[in-house]
Amino acid sequence: GVGKNESTPDYFFKGDIGEIIMYKKVVNEAQRIIIDNYLSAKYNIPLADNNFYTHDDGNKIYDHHVAGIGKTTGTNIHSDSQGTGIVRINNPSSLPDNSFLFWGEDTKNPTYHFTTNNHNYSEQLASKWRVSKIGDIGHVAVSFDVSNMDLSGWNGCKELQLVVANNSNFTSPRVYSLTVAGNNAAASNVVFNDGDYFTIRYVHQIVWDGNRYFNGSRPDQAPNNDSDKCLKLLVKAGNKAVLIENAYVREIEVQAGAVLEVKDGVELSVQDKIVNNGTIDLLGEAQLIQEHVGISQNSGLGKLKIRQQGTTNLYNYNYWSAPVNTDGSWQIKFLEQNNGPIGFTPAHNADPTTNPIKISSRWLNTYNASETLSDGITGWIRINSSTLIPPGIGYSMKGSGSSISEEEYVFSGEANSGDYSYPVTAGNDFLIGNPYPSALSAEKFINENKNVIDGTLYFYEQFKENNTHVWREYQGGYATLNLLAGVAASAADSQLGTGGNQIKGAPTNNIAVGQGFFVNIKTNGTLKFTNKQRVFAKESNGGSIFYRENAVNNDSRTKFWLHFTDPTGRAREIALGYDDNASVGFDTGYDAIDYSDYPDKMLWYTPENLLVIQGLNRFSEEDEIPLSIKVTTPGTYTIRLDRTLNFPENTAIYLKDNQENNFYNLKTEDLSIVFEAGTFNNRYSIVYQRETLSLPTLEGNQSIYVKFDKNDDTVQLLGLDNLNSVQGVYIYAMDGKQVKSFKNIDSKVFNVSYLNDGVYILKLEMVSGATKNIRFVKY
Repeated sequence: GVGKNESTPDYFFKGDIGEIIMYKKVVNEAQRIIIDNYLSAKYNIPLADNNFYTHDDGNKIYDHHVAGIGKTTGTNIHSDSQGTGIVRINNPSSLPDNSFLFWGEDTKNPTYHFTTNNHNYSEQLASKWRVSKIGDIGHVAVSFDVSNMDLSGWNGCKELQLVVANNSNFTSPRVYSLTVAGNNAAASNVVFNDGDYFTIRYVHQIVWDGNRYFNGSRPDQAPNNDSDKCLKLLVKAGNKAVLIENAYVREIEVQAGAVLEVKDGVELSVQDKIVNNGTIDLLGEAQLIQEHVGISQNSGLGKLKIRQQGTTNLYNYNYWSAPVNTDGSWQIKFLEQNNGPIGFTPAHNADPTTNPIKISSRWLNTYNASETLSDGITGWIRINSSTLIPPGIGYSMKGSGSSISEEEYVFSGEANSGDYSYPVTAGNDFLIGNPYPSALSAEKFINENKNVIDGTLYFYEQFKENNTHVWREYQGGYATLNLLAGVAASAADSQLGTGGNQIKGAPTNNIAVGQGFFVNIKTNGTLKFTNKQRVFAKESNGGSIFYRENAVNNDSRTKFWLHFTDPTGRAREIALGYDDNASVGFDTGYDAIDYSDYPDKMLWYTPENLLVIQGLNRFSEEDEIPLSIKVTTPGTYTIRLDRTLNFPENTAIYLKDNQENNFYNLKTEDLSIVFEAGTFNNRYSIVYQRETLSLPTLEGNQSIYVKFDKNDDTVQLLGLDNLNSVQGVYIYAMDGKQVKSFKNIDSKVFNVSYLNDGVYILKLEMVSGATKNIRFVKY
C-alpha cells in the first residue's frame, strides 16, 4: 500500500528494506517458498508458514547462501538451483508434490581452502553445507564452482570427492566421485537424508594413527603396491605400524616415537623423500627403494635399521658397504647386533664371547689402488672404527669367530638414497659397494659406468678352511660378474655349480644390501651410483647375493660354464656366452679379464688378454675358441662341463687337443689330463663339431690345422700333403666378411701382415668340393 492513490494519505511504510529481488518472470508458488526460506535464514526472521529450511538457528550456523529445489502441486516446480553460493543441485530423479530439498553453507565469505580432517585424515574443504529435506526426491546431481577453490594440494592422483554424512565430522560418510571439467566439479546420483552434511575432500596421505591405518587401498587401509604411489605415508606414535605386503608411496614421514616395521621379504618403495624422526625397521630381507632423481632429500633424527649376514671365520674378510649414513657418512662403530652396538678389540682375533661381540680393528681397510699403505701394500688404506666412510665406498672387516655359520649385523642410520659419485683414475682398482638399503642391479650399474670401468665386477672370496692371518698364505679368489655371465670364485669342485651340495656360486645380476666389490678403472672420469640402479631382489631365492648364495641365471642367451680342477680338488670356473653386443675383440661388459693369482688355471685365450668370461657375437657350430692352461703343480687335472643355458640340445661341446687331434665330448664325459708344469696356449680349444675332412687325396686320419707365426706375420697350413687338391684358401673376419682369398696355391704359408690382431677363420676349399673352416688367432 505504499503507493495507494488517496488524496489525503494517512499511512506510509514504517521499516527498513533489507533486500530487493526483481524477477523477469512470474515466480511460482514453489519458488516463493524457496525465496522465503532463503530470506528467513539470511535475516533470521522466522516463517509462520512453510518453514522448511530448519538449520538457520540464532547462532548463524548454515544460514548462508541458502538455496533449494522443490514442488508444491501442478507446475509449481523449481528443479535446478544454485543461489548465491557455489553449489548447484538439479536433475532430481523424483519430485512429488510438496517435496523440497534445501541446503545452506556454514560460512558467509569462505576462502575455500582445505584442512586435514583428523577423524579420517582426508584433506577437507574448510566450508561445509547442511540439507533439509521434505518428501522423497530420489537422487540428484550436485556440482561445485571450483574457480575460487584452492586445489594446489590436490595432485590429481586420487579423485576429488563429494562426501555426505549424518554428522559434521564426516565419520563413515557416503562418498561420490567428482568429475572435474574446467571450473566445474560434478557428481551424479547423490542421495541426501534430512539433516545431512556435505562437503568436498581429497586424500593425499595414508596415516597410521598409532592404532590403525587410514586411506590406503588394502582392506586394512594400509598402502598397497599399485594404487597408492601418489600418497604420503604418515606414521604417528603409538603401537608400531606394520607392513606385511609390498607398498609403494610418494614419501614417508615417521614422527618422533613412532615405529614402522617392514616384515621379512617385503618391498617398500618411495618416490621421493623420507622424513624419519622415529624408527623404520626392515626385518629379514625387507628392502627400501627410493626413486627420486638427484641427491638425497632424506632427513630427521630417527634411524632406519637393515640387516645383513657375514662370515664368522676369524681369518676371512667380508667386504662391506653401508646402506645407511649418519651426518652423510658411515663409521664402522655404528654397526650393531640386535642386542646393541658391537665392540672392537685391537687383538688379531675377534672376541665372540662378549655380548654383543667384539670385532678385531686390525683388519679394517678401504682400498683404492691410487694409494698405498705405510707397509707398502698398494691400494689398502688402514682405517679405524671411527673413520668416515662415504656412501658407496667399500671396506673390509674380518669374521667374528662365533660358532654359528653366519653373523648377523644391523646397519642403523639415515637411509642412503640418490646420487653418489667419485672421481676415478685409469689403471686403478677400487673397492666400492652397494650404497643402498636395497639390491643394486649390476647390469644398470655397469651400463651407467662403462665409460670409466672395464665392465666387470669382482667379488673376493676366501676359502672357508682358511686358518691364518698371514697374507701370503691366504687362499681365495674372485667371483666375477659382467653383462654376460657370472662366474664363481675358486672352491672345491663339489661346491661349485648348481648341485645340491653347493655352498658357493656365481654372483647374480643383483648385488645384495651391504655387498662390497672391486672394479677396474679403464678411463679417467666419474664413477656413479644412482637410484635408477636399484632393484628389489631377495637373497633367499637367488635374486641377489651377498657373496655366499646360489647363483641363478635366467635369460635367453646361449652360455656354458667349464670347471678346471687341480690335483687337490680345487676348481676354477670360466664361462662363455653369445650376445649381439659382443664381438671377437675385447668388449666392455662382455669380456672379463682374469686378475687372480691362482697358480693353476684354465682361461679363454685371446691375443690381448686371458679371460675368465668371454663373449662372442653369434653361435655357430663352426666356432673354435682357444684356451690357455697354466700349470704350476704337475699332476692330474680335470676339465668338465658344469652347466649350459639355452645351448642346442643335440650339439656337442668338444675339448679339442690340437696337437694330438683328439676330441672329447664334455657333454658326456669329464676329461682328466696329466699335466707337467707349463703354460699351454692354443693347444686346447672348444669346438662344437669333430673336424673330419675325408678326401681321396688325404689319409683318413690326417689332421689339418693352422699355425700363426708372430715373427714373420704368416699363417701356415699343417697336415696337408698335396697342394694340388686345394681349390682355394679364403680368410674371413668373425663377422663373416671375407678379407682375403688365395687361388692357384703353391705354398702352405700365407702372409697376413695386413690383418689387425684378432680371431679369424681360414676356409680351405678342396677340388673335390669338400670344405674345412679353421679358426686362428693373430696377435
